[in-house]
Amino acid sequence: MEAVTLDGCPECFGRRVPWNRVFRLSAYQEPMSDWIRRLKFAHAWTFGPWLGRKLAERIPDLESDLQSIVVPVPLHWTRRIMRGYNQSELIARQFARHRQWPMVPVLKRIRRTRPQSLLTPAQRRGNVRNCFELAPVDLTGWRIWLVDDVKTTGSTLRECCRLLRRAGAAEIMLVIPAIAGGNTPTRPSEADE
Repeated sequence: MEAVTLDGCPECFGRRVPWNRVFRLSAYQEPMSDWIRRLKFAHAWTFGPWLGRKLAERIPDLESDLQSIVVPVPLHWTRRIMRGYNQSELIARQFARHRQWPMVPVLKRIRRTRPQSLLTPAQRRGNVRNCFELAPVDLTGWRIWLVDDVKTTGSTLRECCRLLRRAGAAEIMLVIPAIAGGNTPTRPSEADE
């Protein structure tokens, strides 16, 4: 059920990935990187719904019999309290509303970790290992739209996908405003497979 990325970010190039497709608005570069930093660290929460709507408008309708649910990447409760909100959930809520799909927060972050932005790629993988749990749910036959704010090495997303696949998810689509890494700008509606 995994895909092989043929182009896109250097962390995934030519590697097996646990998601089917990635939908993004741009590379993690100005002005997108500024908007995301402000969303996460400057209480500019209004960027979340705006990014969710922009993502929903850019995603094509996919032919399939699969039903869809939207799942945000969770924050640990302590970080959520400090920030006041989960930025991925703000994006996911508007994305789900615009697409008319249910948002179902089935993932929970059970262990507080060091901020990924402070770690090397190798440290990031170990940092998020076993820090999520999945609600007791059967996702057999469902298409999951997994929403996060930015993808760097993909360590967090891989860990979330591992749990979603274990629960039976038929397809996992990543929905992310920006992808960091590499220096190739992306077209606004470009999707990696």
